[in-house]
Amino acid sequence: FGIVGGYATVSYLIITGLCFAFIATGAYEITLGTALVFLVGLVLMNVVHAYTYKAIKTEAGLGKTIDSSVKSGYNKTLLPTVDVYAVLLLGAVALLIGAAGLQTLATQAIICIVTAAFCNLLWTRVINYLFLGASKNKYTYFRVVREDNDDE
Repeated sequence: FGIVGGYATVSYLIITGLCFAFIATGAYEITLGTALVFLVGLVLMNVVHAYTYKAIKTEAGLGKTIDSSVKSGYNKTLLPTVDVYAVLLLGAVALLIGAAGLQTLATQAIICIVTAAFCNLLWTRVINYLFLGASKNKYTYFRVVREDNDDE
């Protein structure tokens, strides 16, 4: 599951860099605000990924199968993830309406938020299902130990 996080991080870096270069208005500007927005998006994406992993491990700890745990974990984290990204996107749009000096930063913030949301809500899930399907031992994939009780 860590490899999935690595792919998501690399995807975020590449997509955001390309969007900064070709979508952001004007010249390719890198300021302190750009670096902060970029890092906040990267950290947020990885925190949400860790939150999803914790939910999957919790579901597996309840005795569910790994496939059921993955579905339940993703379902339980879907709405909080969408809420976080929706609030941040509305904040970035509010900055876009603001002063002209903030327009480039707001555009870059929107790019970072949309890219992080794409990576969390779609890309990591697709990669996870691909790797999980190819995994021979699904319990070691998530580092979950299956405990069997011999209480007869």
